[in-house]
Amino acid sequence: MKKSIFIISFTLFIYSLIAQNNVGINTTPDPSAVLDVSSTGQGLLIPRMTAAEMNAISSPATSLMVFNTTANAFWYWDGSQWTEFSNGTSLWTLSGSTVDLTDTTFKVGIGTSNPSGKFEVATLNHTGTYGSDVATGGAATASEEYPGQPANLAFDDAPTTYWSNNNNLPAWIGYDLGSGNEKRVARYVVAYNSVITNDNSPNDWTFEGSDDGTSWTILDTQSGQGWTATETKTYDISNTTHYRYYRLNISDNKGTINNFVSVYEMQMKEETLTNISALVVDDGKVGIGTSSPQTQLDISGGMRLVDGNEGDGKVMVSDALGNAIWSEATTVNTSGWTINGNLVYSTFDSVGIGTSTPHSELEVAGHIYQTATGQSVFLGQGAGSNDDLTDNQNVFVGYQSGKANTSGYYNTAFGYRSLFSNTTGFSNTAGGYEALLNNTTGYGNTANGYHSLYSNTIGNENTANGYQSLYSNTTGHDNTASGNSSLFSNTTGDYNTACGNGSLQDNTTGSRNTAYGLNSLVSNTIGERNIAVGYITMFHNTSGEENTAVGAYSLNSNETGSYNTSVG
Repeated sequence: MKKSIFIISFTLFIYSLIAQNNVGINTTPDPSAVLDVSSTGQGLLIPRMTAAEMNAISSPATSLMVFNTTANAFWYWDGSQWTEFSNGTSLWTLSGSTVDLTDTTFKVGIGTSNPSGKFEVATLNHTGTYGSDVATGGAATASEEYPGQPANLAFDDAPTTYWSNNNNLPAWIGYDLGSGNEKRVARYVVAYNSVITNDNSPNDWTFEGSDDGTSWTILDTQSGQGWTATETKTYDISNTTHYRYYRLNISDNKGTINNFVSVYEMQMKEETLTNISALVVDDGKVGIGTSSPQTQLDISGGMRLVDGNEGDGKVMVSDALGNAIWSEATTVNTSGWTINGNLVYSTFDSVGIGTSTPHSELEVAGHIYQTATGQSVFLGQGAGSNDDLTDNQNVFVGYQSGKANTSGYYNTAFGYRSLFSNTTGFSNTAGGYEALLNNTTGYGNTANGYHSLYSNTIGNENTANGYQSLYSNTTGHDNTASGNSSLFSNTTGDYNTACGNGSLQDNTTGSRNTAYGLNSLVSNTIGERNIAVGYITMFHNTSGEENTAVGAYSLNSNETGSYNTSVG
């Protein structure tokens, strides 16, 4: 009897399944599903078999699925062949531990949706620019508030209203940006108005961010920041995380009398970030730091190679196979050249620029172009080495010529240490060994010859041509000397003219003298307004004044006599 009842019940169950056209196991089946399985502790087990067993299935139905234990993956019959289920998009193929992009017309971008080449990795670049205040539209909060000075007054853009605590430290004031409005704050601004006292200004604090308002991450720490005047202070931080909650957690105020602390205004801003290309692969070229590589390897920026040999002053060299290593600079070139830091030198080779056959230590075939010299030209060791390089338009040629010049302009110096001491003197011309050596601020002087105008310091508009002409002149001005040792001893005499070897040689302070001829007025020291023309004329005159002598030996014996005239 019991057996009959079971058969009848089972038959009725089968008929009920057929009637409803779908089956639910542990659940009421969804109308769209033939079989609806529900479980929180068990799964659906697909038939498992080796690849050989799978391939031995006779006439598999389209969409028949098995688990291939040989490939350790799900496979299905697509109507003509067994196919492995793809991992992710169908553009990618997984084979063992290799992932391939099967369609080579597509590009791959990491950190960018618009890759420049077949493959590009882009990273964020900090621009140093910041947007507007993000502390708007949310809710201001604080650990405590003094009556009438709530937290929202620190975010109202009004410079005279403020939040204050209730005399308890530490105390914090914060802002809830709202759900879905998380921001990556990289700059915060704190303002204080010292109209009453600076003692209540924040002194020590941490700036913090949070996802839930409970667990906080310290983003910045400041101490000793107490205000001394009404001021708005800005703080930039390195924050790369978007938070909903931010707060200023104040541990101390500036004063010592109480624990009151106030914030008059607070703002928070995001930094504008841009994508920069870190790595691009395209058309057989690799770019690092550039999105358009021009060669097989194009690097925009610095490069670091660590091979165990790196060190200060070393250079990169290659072996026969092109392998790069760091090497001592002195071993790079074996033909006489040495690299030492920023210096490259040779002790016996010649250098040719524009020529392959230099005939001296340095030969330049073509023009030499100097820039950033204030339109000046410097040639020679130490020449113009202290020039301020403004628009001075100086020419200094020779060892240490114009060495001390700073802002002097329109000067020309040729020769060893010519115009050596000049600092601000202008419009001077010096040609010869140590010509105008001691000139500092004198201007309009011309000196040609060994030690010509050697002692001149501030004398102006003197002209000296010849060996040691105007040698002793210091401050005398408007003198003209032509000839060996002419006006040699002149120091402060003015408006003298001497032409001929030894003419006016001993003159020191005499002024307005004119001497033409060998040794004319040679002994004059302080005599003034004398005229001597001819060989050894007025040879012995020392202090005589307003004498005129024309002709060889005329007035030769006169020493102190004045107002004499001798012709012949």
